[in-house]
Amino acid sequence: MNILYVTTKKYYDTKMSRVRFHGMKEIAKLCNFRMSGIGFPDWDNSKDFNDNVDSLEFEPDLIVAYPAFAPEPENHFRGIQDSRWPLCIRYNEMYNIEATKKEIESANANLVICHHENEMQFYPEMEFKQGKVEFVHIPHSADSGIYYPDSSAEVKYDVMLGGMVQGHYPLRTFLQKNMHAICKDMRWRILEHPGYNRPGASDNIYAKEFADNIRSTKIFLTCSGIPRTRYAKYVEVPACGVSIAADMPYEDEENISKFLINIDVSMGVDGIRERLMYYLDNEADRQVLIRNGIDWASKYTQEKYAEKFISAAREFLAK
Repeated sequence: MNILYVTTKKYYDTKMSRVRFHGMKEIAKLCNFRMSGIGFPDWDNSKDFNDNVDSLEFEPDLIVAYPAFAPEPENHFRGIQDSRWPLCIRYNEMYNIEATKKEIESANANLVICHHENEMQFYPEMEFKQGKVEFVHIPHSADSGIYYPDSSAEVKYDVMLGGMVQGHYPLRTFLQKNMHAICKDMRWRILEHPGYNRPGASDNIYAKEFADNIRSTKIFLTCSGIPRTRYAKYVEVPACGVSIAADMPYEDEENISKFLINIDVSMGVDGIRERLMYYLDNEADRQVLIRNGIDWASKYTQEKYAEKFISAAREFLAK
């Protein structure tokens, strides 16, 4: 199978969320793969999309695009909607239904890979102007070369809060405002979000730094946001051999309950503090959660993501 991945050099170099690129790195190992796009030396964005693909002298069976239809003119692929090859979009966030549907239609995408199962549910029955669109759920996975247990890591904190804090993440916002009360007499830290774009992100410096920070705490706090979504942190944290405390996402609840320290805004400061203190005071019970989390996360490595993607792509192309 020949897969062409089109992106922009700017996005590839600076996007802090590397999960989308880590998956493509593993996909590249399982097929004939080519990456190009705006800002790469073999792409001329003054030409139409099809002309650029032709000039690569690489005949794709499937094109994966990120972004498929960028809002910024300088990052928009001219004529992508007229692609002569099947077009795939991979989504982390799909909760903005109107904007997501508009992008799928504007790019004339044929295959959509959804990383969040609870957000995908709204789309398969929709009517699209290009006709049938195939939706496939492949869950977020973690790069096993970055997110892994390390028994030699220095544990400096009992509790750490990480992730973007704003209206979309009510539990994280609540935790940030109340960390002094919740974590009284604990060693704790709020890990500031580094921003969505930083030069040098493609070297994985910041991803590795994030993993090191995870491994420096006993319990890592985060949340599933308003949509109650199984974000990448739900696999990255347990993959590091660290306890995760967060609310329960609307996905794979039975298995996630085996390692998640389940907390919620409704518990209030005292309830959350009591739950965290229990696992800090009962190390044996916390270690059970850690072992369960490592076992579960081992099923969601980027290598396994790539296998699922190739299987989905082959099935789609065979129809």
